[in-house]
Amino acid sequence: MSEFFNSIINGTFNFIAIGEVLKGFFNNVSANPGVAGVWNSALGMLKSLGIIFPVILLALSLVELLFGKKLMSIQRFILCAAVGYGIGVVVVSPMINQVFALPDYVSGAVIAIVLAVLCKYIYFAAVAVAVGYSAYLTCINPAILPIALPTQNNTVISLVVALVAILIVFLLLKYVEMLGTSVLGAFCITRVVIANFFDYRTIGFIANFAWIVDIALIAIIALIGFVVQVKTRKRY
Repeated sequence: MSEFFNSIINGTFNFIAIGEVLKGFFNNVSANPGVAGVWNSALGMLKSLGIIFPVILLALSLVELLFGKKLMSIQRFILCAAVGYGIGVVVVSPMINQVFALPDYVSGAVIAIVLAVLCKYIYFAAVAVAVGYSAYLTCINPAILPIALPTQNNTVISLVVALVAILIVFLLLKYVEMLGTSVLGAFCITRVVIANFFDYRTIGFIANFAWIVDIALIAIIALIGFVVQVKTRKRY
């Protein structure tokens, strides 16, 4: 445990390591027989709708693009419930079963309800941790950026930068959420179009610059969504 905390302090627990942890958690949850069974059944039912399924996905992506901020409370509720169920199945259930037998879906349901009820506070805590640690890691780890920063290997200054970053994000949180949901909506729109309708990245000379065109298109769509969300925001 001390080694883990040391890796956080010195910045060696980087974005790649974080991604591997999240990937491992997702794989463990998706490998659970109960979760896999329900997921495959639901996915099979949706795929049976034919062309209607990608159209529904496209419509949901468009809603996220244009109204993501307004639906934030619903999204964080669903996300916390889903993550809570995964934690209950993968983490909590094995510990409980060392004491007495209990179906993993029961543990999953209980933790899902708890996290869903506390979703507002969990969301704010998650934003603070994500922003703070990202800023801290970028400042302290010399391998993150190609340029040398005065904060590299300096825990105190990096921590101050992280706290400032958290403060700025929370002061501008509604705009950050608008931008984040716009980018997510734009990304989902492009993925649905590529997977189900037409892969625009294969057109002529574009194929040589596919990733640039992809990022540019996502950025343009996201910008449109962000402008719409800002223009239609509630004014008090």
